[in-house]
Amino acid sequence: MALLLDASVLIQAARYKYPFDLAPGFWSSLAAAGDEGLIRVNHYVANVEILPSDDELAKWLKDQKNIIEDDRSPQTSREFDPLRVALAARTPSYRHSAIDEFFDCGDSWVVAHAKANGHEVVHEETSGQMGIKRVKMPDACDLVGVRHLPTLDMMRRLKFKLQ
Repeated sequence: MALLLDASVLIQAARYKYPFDLAPGFWSSLAAAGDEGLIRVNHYVANVEILPSDDELAKWLKDQKNIIEDDRSPQTSREFDPLRVALAARTPSYRHSAIDEFFDCGDSWVVAHAKANGHEVVHEETSGQMGIKRVKMPDACDLVGVRHLPTLDMMRRLKFKLQ
């Protein structure tokens, strides 16, 4: 089992929380965790959401090829229908547009891939509790039994040093 990073973890870290020039320890700790097989980024997040931008984050991720894990497997594909059913059956019900939006972005790939491979999801979102307008990552994970944690908890678990 590995920790599967949502795109928001990397994007928010690079842009706002741990910029490469101010917090190189975050990025070296992340790379070391990747080398040890402790963290993964799925194919969708890497190739659709990060690498096309060609910014500093994309350049860093290109150098971390060992953390990119292919999510285009039959096992991952089989998890989409149960995920959609779980989201549709939730009370109070999500709006149809919220479910469609969730499946149009990388979040659905992250949850399905984590479920198929026994990974835990690392995210930057807080639960939407009883919201119906947007599916939040922690809520989707809870509905299908995928463990999840916020970025700071990942950093503590893996003993990141920001020096």
